[in-house]
Amino acid sequence: MNFRNQQHNNSGGIDCEVDHPVYGWTPFSAQPDDPEQLGQDLYAEILAAGGIAAAPSPPAPTERELKLAGVEFEGTMCSATKEDMWGLKSIEDYVAAGQDTPFQFDNGNTLVLTQANMASFQAVWIPFRASFF
Repeated sequence: MNFRNQQHNNSGGIDCEVDHPVYGWTPFSAQPDDPEQLGQDLYAEILAAGGIAAAPSPPAPTERELKLAGVEFEGTMCSATKEDMWGLKSIEDYVAAGQDTPFQFDNGNTLVLTQANMASFQAVWIPFRASFF
């Protein structure tokens, strides 16, 4: 199959134009895991032919994405947004008084904070949050 203007795309495939027998040069995206065999075959053919630049590096995550990804504590990824900071501050006294508190982070994960784990949690979470300042 004839192809031209091949370049890697952000989804792991290759965008190009193929010379269709009826429609002429037509945009096409070939993927290594394409559900159609034609897409898989064209992907392999383009790579074998060479002449395509290396795949671009994925964009660096934004600060917001890093905050939402969070830091792991007791098997839970705990995000570190300003909303999390305010929410955690609002329950500190409650937890210190012995009330176990399920806290839902901005990323949707939940961690039960207790008198027993609060200091250890803060020792992990506060430096992570501070790394964004």
